[in-house]
Amino acid sequence: MVRNKLSKKLIVTISIIIVVIIAMGLFYFSHSTYWKYNDWWIVGNDIDSVEKKYGEFDINLEYRKAYYIGKDNSIIMPSNLEKYYWIEIDDNGIVTKVYKGGPIGG
Repeated sequence: MVRNKLSKKLIVTISIIIVVIIAMGLFYFSHSTYWKYNDWWIVGNDIDSVEKKYGEFDINLEYRKAYYIGKDNSIIMPSNLEKYYWIEIDDNGIVTKVYKGGPIGG
């Protein structure tokens, strides 16, 4: 009886650990460009939905939009330049690409 309860607790514990690891992996891959923005949701969605979900853009060009995400303060050779989460859109307002980059002309 005691052995049966221990094995059930062990199975439940291992199952919870596996679910947490899978959830962390999905979050990591879906937010691979920057932790705050879900790349999988953004790409293929219309730009108005993105703005409604994440707020007003910091840079708003005709075919590129961007959110400010901080300064480059990396350990090795920091540039101290501003970094942006860039969103490229097509003629229909659908997001085609996301990437992390510097300011315009930087």
